[in-house]
Amino acid sequence: MASLQSGSCCAILLSALLCNCGPRYEDGGEGEGGESSGGTTAGAPTSGGATSPGGSSSAGAVVVAGTASGGAPGVGGPPGGGYAPASEPVLGCPAQSWPDAGAFYEPFNDETLSVRHRLLLQSYSAHALSADGRVVVGQTRDPDTAGLFPISWTLSGGVAAIPVATEGTGDGIQASCNGDIILVGDTPFDGVYRVDVPHWQYPLVIHGYLGWVSMDPTASLIVTGRGQDREVNDAIVSYPRTWTAASGPVELGTLPNTVIHAAAADGTLVGSDHDELFRFYPTTKTREPIGLSPVGETESIAVSSSGYAWIQNADQHYDSFLVWRQPDQPISVTCPGQCTMVDLSSTGQIALLEAANDAGDVISSWLWTDAGGFMDLSLLMEQAGFDLRGRVLHATAMSDDGRVLTGYSTSRDLSSGDTDPLFFYAVVPAAAYQTP
Repeated sequence: MASLQSGSCCAILLSALLCNCGPRYEDGGEGEGGESSGGTTAGAPTSGGATSPGGSSSAGAVVVAGTASGGAPGVGGPPGGGYAPASEPVLGCPAQSWPDAGAFYEPFNDETLSVRHRLLLQSYSAHALSADGRVVVGQTRDPDTAGLFPISWTLSGGVAAIPVATEGTGDGIQASCNGDIILVGDTPFDGVYRVDVPHWQYPLVIHGYLGWVSMDPTASLIVTGRGQDREVNDAIVSYPRTWTAASGPVELGTLPNTVIHAAAADGTLVGSDHDELFRFYPTTKTREPIGLSPVGETESIAVSSSGYAWIQNADQHYDSFLVWRQPDQPISVTCPGQCTMVDLSSTGQIALLEAANDAGDVISSWLWTDAGGFMDLSLLMEQAGFDLRGRVLHATAMSDDGRVLTGYSTSRDLSSGDTDPLFFYAVVPAAAYQTP
């Protein structure tokens, strides 16, 4: 059975904090236990059990470090000065509370799970995280049919199938602030379904390149950031599209050959063309230049949920990046090797990047703040007392407050033959963002 290190009371607290908020689509419902129902059809939960009456999670053991909030070795020291994550708000829904010591979960050798639940998590690709850090969405492989389908995961409830029936293969690509609205992409047909999980409604709302889809924290505005190419007056033109419940899908005809990078919390859009990065105001159909056009595709820029902070590579060498927080001037940061942009906290105080080491042959995730500089996520979690079993963490998403990350881990030893990625969910120790 997966071990539970010292500080298990924090694990119970973490599970209890998560089990009574947000959408109720975890298997078994509130206060029930049990194993997987084994179902895979859309709308049928496939969880390995929900929170028990005692408050401990049956979705798998979560390890919580036994260190107090006074600071784990190498993480940052005691609180009392510097930046604290409590100052980084969650936009669009109430914030969660996390153990100061942090927490770490992966399904490796977790005997609290049914065999099916464990297999689903072993092939789980976590693509997005609700802004409050509670709900992870992505895609997994059915161990019986080998088919791919979208699922969500929470610490309190485990795995649940996302209730949607796509024409092709579904994939969870975005989640609203508290995860009660999930966007599912239909591959290979590029359809986007807006899944209202509590009400089990999942209309097909828009079509667009799935890698460029974004929405505001409340999921009331959905954007296909890159339009479909078509011929207009002997020229190839593409227009991004927006969706709201009132308007349906609308082509942004004033923005030819433009990419929309994010839908901000206030309803404005952050987009770019070959000339500049700009803010677009849908109500007036006007744009305001705000910065430099990105040097690459989606991996070269990440925009916060506020829409008023972003990070982007400074040039095509990918060895530095700019931190923009309007109305301040940008900050230039040198990377520890080549780096790509992954995610950003709500107001841009915490950056998540994927970076290579000096040799350029090992990739891992890094966190960056003004006060603390770069922090290797894998090393940070190990120094906080978590056993990563010689694996490296690759985070694909971060919560608005910067405390929760999800993604996959790989073997640090490239010659070990252990090449399979493995899902993880981590709560960063609070001390990581605090300075003496």
